[in-house]
Amino acid sequence: MSGPTLSICMPTRNRQRHLQLALGRLFHQAAFPFPIEVVVSDNASIDETPAVVQSFVAQGLPLRYYRMPKDVSFVCAML
Repeated sequence: MSGPTLSICMPTRNRQRHLQLALGRLFHQAAFPFPIEVVVSDNASIDETPAVVQSFVAQGLPLRYYRMPKDVSFVCAML
């Protein structure tokens, strides 16, 4: 079997500080006895989220990054 055993999916939008802390803890403090990957889904952040993710990718960590070109938030209707 190839590929990760566990995928941790993290949706985000304009939460660079929180994302940096979470990724740091996952990759530097957590020790998994099996292969993992982290998938970050960025809903068109306008902060430094892409740079934060790139800094982890540059370290060769198992991270995939998907960025939406525009905000695709859903509208919650009150019934």
